[in-house]
Amino acid sequence: MSEENIDQLSAQDSKQEAVKQLYEMIVAAARNGDFAGAETLRLKLIATDDMALSEIIGSAEVIEAAKAAAIDSSFHEQWPELCASLSEEEVNALYFSLKEVALQPGQAFVEQGKLNNRLFFLCQGRAGIVCRHGDRQVLLHQLGPGDIAGDDTFFGISVCTNSVLCQSPVIVKYLERHSLDDWRDEVPGLEAKLQAYCQERARLDYARTSKNIDRRRHRRYPLEVEVHARLQNLQGQDIGASFRGVLDDVSAGGLCFYIKCSRQSTARMLLGRPVALSFTLGKATLDLRGVIVSSKYQLLNDYTVHVKITNADHPLFQQLLQKLEARAAKGG
Repeated sequence: MSEENIDQLSAQDSKQEAVKQLYEMIVAAARNGDFAGAETLRLKLIATDDMALSEIIGSAEVIEAAKAAAIDSSFHEQWPELCASLSEEEVNALYFSLKEVALQPGQAFVEQGKLNNRLFFLCQGRAGIVCRHGDRQVLLHQLGPGDIAGDDTFFGISVCTNSVLCQSPVIVKYLERHSLDDWRDEVPGLEAKLQAYCQERARLDYARTSKNIDRRRHRRYPLEVEVHARLQNLQGQDIGASFRGVLDDVSAGGLCFYIKCSRQSTARMLLGRPVALSFTLGKATLDLRGVIVSSKYQLLNDYTVHVKITNADHPLFQQLLQKLEARAAKGG
């Protein structure tokens, strides 16, 4: 029976027959793997008779069961702890949100210094987490099937601090960040569970400490002063309104300041953006330029914004660093 016939039944006040036919169509679509079609028919079922609770609930269970049966068993085998921590509905939502891509040796699917909006599930092959350290690349850790990459930047607000390079032909499944928004109504707890799983594994944190690489090559000096920030385009022209913050610390390579921000999505939009900064020290005003490389949530809508300075050779900035270094040496 077609949807047009269903509409005719509804118009003739034959709701019971329309509900029956819709339920059968949903079951057929789900069993044939047409989950999108089954979901569309279920919405039509609800619109036809929102009191047909048995069919509404039963059709949802049929769809979820069919989805679960369609999941490749290797997904459960490679991520057993993750799957065990999720409900059947959450596993289905995660699995059917994933896309798959095949990569060749030498290709990078996470690149140091760049933005990343994907969470990668390594299904086949080998990959290496590497870090550009000075003029060389250092292998931090190796990944294989069952590993996850890109979680620190997928859930956090930062550019990538490492690259992940394929060492053999690789197949990865990946989750795009907009899927998190799609989950919020149907599976609201899935994002938190997935993030907790990634944090517990902490592959990148382990890799950083295992090779004892000190990423902070420059000492940070505390400095509290109001800072004015203006986002710029690639030509160095101001765009949008300026905003204020409070400087937290500076180093030879960059600085960090606090801002108030009510939405994480707004803080995320700052990533990778050129920025002009100015703050006053005594009678002198220091004007700096840089790129926003990270933003981290603190408490009460406070975010720290981390900036890599691109004109660190500015004479006033160098004088400031010398004073802060001298003060630190005296224990002040």
